[in-house]
Amino acid sequence: MKGIEIMTDFIIGAIVAVILIAAGLYIVKAKRRGVKCIGCPTAGSCEKHGEHVHCHCGCCGDEEYDN
Repeated sequence: MKGIEIMTDFIIGAIVAVILIAAGLYIVKAKRRGVKCIGCPTAGSCEKHGEHVHCHCGCCGDEEYDN
């Protein structure tokens, strides 16, 4: 039974590791594309107004953020 428990722990750990790595890669890719609100479907359509970015996606509270 000890071998089954070790294998189960290994499989669960591997699944968690894969999920965390995938989430990290998604964030890195989104930041490279310049997305301000990661996960928001309209985050790529934020407008630039001079030095500030005005986000209309709703996830940022419709505030202005510095670049």
